[in-house]
Amino acid sequence: MFNIIEKLSNVFSLGQAADPIRVSDKLKESILSNLDDGEELIHIIRNSRAFYNAKAHRDKNTYYNSRCILTNRRFLIIRNLDYFKLFREIQLPKITDHKIEKSKSEVIITLISETGEDVIEFSKNMVSFAEEFSDIFSQTLKAAMDKYSINKEGKIEKKCNNCGKFIAQETKFCSDCGHKFY
Repeated sequence: MFNIIEKLSNVFSLGQAADPIRVSDKLKESILSNLDDGEELIHIIRNSRAFYNAKAHRDKNTYYNSRCILTNRRFLIIRNLDYFKLFREIQLPKITDHKIEKSKSEVIITLISETGEDVIEFSKNMVSFAEEFSDIFSQTLKAAMDKYSINKEGKIEKKCNNCGKFIAQETKFCSDCGHKFY
């Protein structure tokens, strides 16, 4: 009798969603190996759907059950696998506007950049995790906007902590004051 009850409980528990912020060690290692120098991993969460509404119709796409990765410089959408397979990359300073819509049944984050609009949806069972993620995202986006800038060619520049001048992101020393970046 106990064996039957145990099997039934296993069957019914299969429909419940796994923890959306849990990441395997293999995936985390793969993600960390794909980060740029000086880039920090802030947060990872699984989403229900991510829509990319590009300005060019041929580039539009929808990604189901993918993962959102937030770093101090980029917002990445990857496949939900045990290795890093990039779907979409958005540089945080290139986000011109964002909107976070919260309800009891879902959380929707809309990111608007020069290339199009990204809509990330989190379903009912992920709402509490998505609310935490949206707060972290807002803080990280604000920090990135303060620290990085976009030059006339569309390239990202970083701010020198010593003199405040914006310089090319790959630069190791500030051209004005000589401050070294680590």
